[in-house]
Order: sequence, then C-alpha cells, then structure tokens
Amino acid sequence: MKSYLLKSTMSIFCILTFGFANSYTDCAGTPGGDAVEDCAGVCGGYAMEDDCGVCSSNYYCYDYVTHQTNTDFPCDGPTEMLVLPNSSYNQDWNASCDLTPQYSSFTWDYFTNNSGGPNYPTNCEDINTENCESVELITLNGGMITSSGNLYGISNPLLININSGYSTIESIDLTLSTLGTVLNYSATSLEVSNEVILPSYEILSNEPDDWGGASVTVKFSWTDLSEYDLQNGWSIQFEASGAHMSLDQVILEWNANNAVVDCCEIINGDNSSCAGSGDLDGDGTVTINDIIITIAHILATSPLSGCDINTADVDNNGSVNIMDVIAQVDIALSGGLSRANSSLQKANSVTLIQTAEGLSYEADGFVGFEIILSHGVNFEINMTKSGFIASSNTVGTTTKIVVVNNETSELFTSVGNFEIVDVIAGTIGGNALQTDVLYQEIPKTFGLSKAYPNPFNPKTSIDFTMLNSENASIEIYNMLGQKISTLHEGYLSADTYSFTWNAQDFSSGMYIVKAQSEGNISTQKIMLMK
Repeated sequence: MKSYLLKSTMSIFCILTFGFANSYTDCAGTPGGDAVEDCAGVCGGYAMEDDCGVCSSNYYCYDYVTHQTNTDFPCDGPTEMLVLPNSSYNQDWNASCDLTPQYSSFTWDYFTNNSGGPNYPTNCEDINTENCESVELITLNGGMITSSGNLYGISNPLLININSGYSTIESIDLTLSTLGTVLNYSATSLEVSNEVILPSYEILSNEPDDWGGASVTVKFSWTDLSEYDLQNGWSIQFEASGAHMSLDQVILEWNANNAVVDCCEIINGDNSSCAGSGDLDGDGTVTINDIIITIAHILATSPLSGCDINTADVDNNGSVNIMDVIAQVDIALSGGLSRANSSLQKANSVTLIQTAEGLSYEADGFVGFEIILSHGVNFEINMTKSGFIASSNTVGTTTKIVVVNNETSELFTSVGNFEIVDVIAGTIGGNALQTDVLYQEIPKTFGLSKAYPNPFNPKTSIDFTMLNSENASIEIYNMLGQKISTLHEGYLSADTYSFTWNAQDFSSGMYIVKAQSEGNISTQKIMLMK
C-alpha cells in the first residue's frame, strides 16, 4: 500500500512539473518563446543601456544603397541593415559621460623637494591639499638618510609606505640612482590590508652614469584599490641585489574618473570636514528656513537626499531627527554664536501628559519633541499655535509630529483615540531626555463639587472642573448679590482644580460660590457658622 501511494504521488508530481514547464510564454505571448523586453520596456526591442547608464532607443534600418533610414523592423529588405544604438554611426552612444581615463599625479623630486629627513613630501604647495600624498620611506635592514636629504645605502629590500587612503591610485614611478645594484622588478609587490598584490612593471628609462651605476625609472601599475581598506595606507616593496642606491623621485598617479568625492569635495573623504552646518539653503547662516527644511525631511513631506542629509545632521550621529532641529534653533536664536553662548535654558526633565483630547507636557527648560502616534482612520489633530515650530504629517493611521520651543504646555488637541508609539525629546547641547508619559482622565462635567466641610468655620474647600482650556473665574457673593471675594481669575487648562476659601474676616451666614467660564456657569450655597 505504501509503495503504491508513493508511485502515484511521484507520477502526479511529474505531470504537474511537465505542465508548468510547457506553460511558459515570453513577453510576446509565444509559448516557449525567447522574446524579452529591452531597457525601454519594448518587447523584442533593440534599445540598449550604454556605459553611462542611459537607455538609448536610437536604432533604425539603414539602406546602404539609397542611404535612407526607416523603422520597418526587422530590416529584412535586400539592401537593409539594422543599426543598433551602440553603432559607430550613432554619436549619442556614451555621449553623456566621458570614459577616457583622466589621470592626475603628484611628484616628489629629491632635487627640488628634499627635506633632510625621511618623510616625503614635506608640503603640497603645488597641488590641492586634499590630493596630497605623504610618502614615507622605510628601510628594513639598515641604510641611512644623508644630510642632503636623499635616501642612500639602502639594504635589501626597499619598502616604501604610502600613507594614503586614495583607492584611485593606479601606478607609481620610482627613479633610483644605483651603484653596482641590480633591481629585481619581478619580485615587486604591493601590500594593502595585509593582502599582497603583484603589479606589472615597465622600465621607462635606464641611463648609465659616470660612477658605474645608472639612473633607472620604473613604473609599477595595477588596477584600482577600491575594494580594499586603505585606512592605514599601503606599501610597495622591491628587492635589490646590492646596497647602494638613492631614491631620486617618486610619482604617484591616480585615475580621476574613479575618484569618489564626498560632500565636502574631499577625495575619498568621510563628510566629516563639513558635516552638520545646518545651513541647508546655503546662505551662510542658519535661519527658520533651514529649520523648516529639516522638519519637512523628518516628517517625510519633502525628504532630503545626498549631501543635504549630511548638512542637516548637525549632531553628526548619522541620522536627522529632532536633536538636529533643536541644534539649528539654538544656533539661529543665538545669532550664529557657539552653543556655549546659548540664550536658551537647558532642560533636565520632561513629562508628557496624555488625555483623551490631546497631549501636553511639563518641563524645566527648552524642549523639542519628535513623536510618532498610532490611531484610527478618523483621527483628527490640531497642532498648537504657540510653538516656535509645530508641524505634523499623517499617513494612514500613523502621524508624526515635531514641536519645538513651545510657549505653552499644549502640544496638540485631537479627536479620537491615539497611542504614543515613539518619542524623542531633547534640549540644547545635544542632550536627549528621558520622557515619562502620564495619562489623565478628562473631566466629563463642568462645575463645582460639593464644598467640604459645609457648614464650615472658617475654611472650606471646593473642587472645580474645567471641560475646555479657557479663561474662568471663581467668586464668592453674599446674599445681597455683592461680590466679596475672588478665588481665581484667568486661564485654566481642561482639568479639575481645588480651591479653599478662608472666611475668617466675614460674619456667619449664607454665601454663594459662582464659577464661570465661556458659556458655562455653576453656583453653590455654603454656610459659615462661627
């Protein structure tokens, strides 16, 4: 039974596999066909991507008798030929980029650059500083540096360290004066990141001198070093059968086409020399416009790209968030002064207060927030109007908000339930703050609670509930309708408050407590008994 089931299963499997293989169709709908889409998305088309990454559709039929062109593909006329985009007839092929190697070089020459020491060159006055290569000469088995500066009496082998991080260097020319010394060029090697590379070499010149020696210039070449870690430089080493030679010239050559220039225009740089200025609009100062650009990136309404991200990363931590905005605000409000001269008060603690109708906070100094909320599809949010910066962006059921330099405790009011998913809170000086979230129930009824004690002598307390954040007053009246005392007058947030009235200076009798806000009134009688 088991054997029968196994055979049946295998047969079904083979049938399904065979049927699947025969169901394949190409882009033209031909079963088992070989038509494919070209780079322009045309099935069976002839468009081709050139070496510059450009998809060229410049293909046509050419009649070599009439010298006319047409697009009656597949160009099967008796005197027609298909001219493809990469044909020499098409001048636009590779036109958007020049792939011809462009070489730059740096030359150290003993006769013009000697320094009387082992490190060459000593300056880079003739070229841009960022292209300057430092060449350090090291002898493993003796040798000396003469007082005139050239390297002489080198014992075998000669090791030259190139203290450089440029992966685009592709060759080095060495000119050495030798006296009874034979160089073994085939034994020359490059060592990069503990890996050995054997370069090719070419004798450029070999000129005998009057001392029985010769001045030899040899060029060692290799492919680019982009796949290697050049943080600690690299070295080239070659052997000699004698010990009498002096190094007269070193030429380093690199392919400028392969050079990677960072955002600070430094070859193979790491962006650190210009990172974090915050000046995104390039006007030389950090202003509200730069802050708005950064916030638009954080909210994903207008994302930055390339070197702009590097500029916006003011705290240089590899990401752009509220900490960078706070740093920009600090710079802008301090008039471009250093942060040590900041006019803002550093906060040490912050607490978020969440209610069913919004979010507020308490802090002891300047604070900025980047908060992510999760909510339903009908959620509504109204950002505070009192913030230096207060913006939000909602995508589906997620809202990200950014609020900086709030003049009141309110961050936003809302309609609908929400959950705080993530919070980044920070203050000046690049300091992130631990954030606690406190949830408060919103009062459901405006008015005064029952005073206690009542009757009283001489003090009584009463709770007052505000439904909305607005101006309110709480006053005491006698039975003649005269106001005799005010417990509160001014703005109150939506919450419940407790007030105490001390009636020590008033006579026994009935009094009225009256609470009033915009459109709401609540009263209560209280009895003073002395």
